[in-house]
Amino acid sequence: MPKDSIRIVPYEQNHQAQVLALAIEMQSESISYADMPMNERKLVDQFECAITMPDTVYLRLAVRGEEVIGAFFGTISEMLFTDQLAAKDVGWFVKSDRRGGFAALLLHADFEQWALSRGIRHFFLGQSTGVDIEKTTKLYQHLGYQVVGVNAMKVLV
Repeated sequence: MPKDSIRIVPYEQNHQAQVLALAIEMQSESISYADMPMNERKLVDQFECAITMPDTVYLRLAVRGEEVIGAFFGTISEMLFTDQLAAKDVGWFVKSDRRGGFAALLLHADFEQWALSRGIRHFFLGQSTGVDIEKTTKLYQHLGYQVVGVNAMKVLV
């Protein structure tokens, strides 16, 4: 495999610092979350769930060489009105200087395969950062998703 090719790998503890840096970049870029304090310990605990609960928590990384350039964090859980299970994203992010390549697509394809291998047939993706909503919508539609709602946010002070 060429050194510069993108690999999709499971999260491991040795990735912690790079994944935290990725989360910080995602938060700082976000219109919705940039002003909220980051709880790194909480994030690390959630990352660890991908190791301890691999059948319901997914965290995979797009890695080029030794650099983590993106991540997809997802879960499997019951839907509100039924016992049916669904796969949902929690966070999907590629470094701003690494966008436009295949990292996001590879991460998404791996997430769908992971969930399909667990019998999941319903998938939900969201966008709550407020960044490039139109571009993200087009990506979701390109991946075969139907847009069925909106996210809204309000901060009371």
